[in-house]
Amino acid sequence: MHGWGPGSYSIYGWPGLVLNVVLTLGIIIGIILLIIWLVRITSSDQNRAGDGSAQIDKPLSAREILQIRYVRGEIDREKYREMLEDIS
Repeated sequence: MHGWGPGSYSIYGWPGLVLNVVLTLGIIIGIILLIIWLVRITSSDQNRAGDGSAQIDKPLSAREILQIRYVRGEIDREKYREMLEDIS
């Protein structure tokens, strides 16, 4: 007789059993990956919140800003030297 007990794997037989195991493992692995992702997201948010472990960037000096503008090509060499003299 076909029933639900030991030795009966539904009407699909072995392929149904294998599919069931694969889907169950996939769901379990997906849940584990979701938990890992959530832990990483929350830990990175805490670092940004200023709990003391995150390093605070200092503001750029006028000389550094001027160098960045020169390297980007926003100002030419003559203007760079002129502005460098002004801030020195």
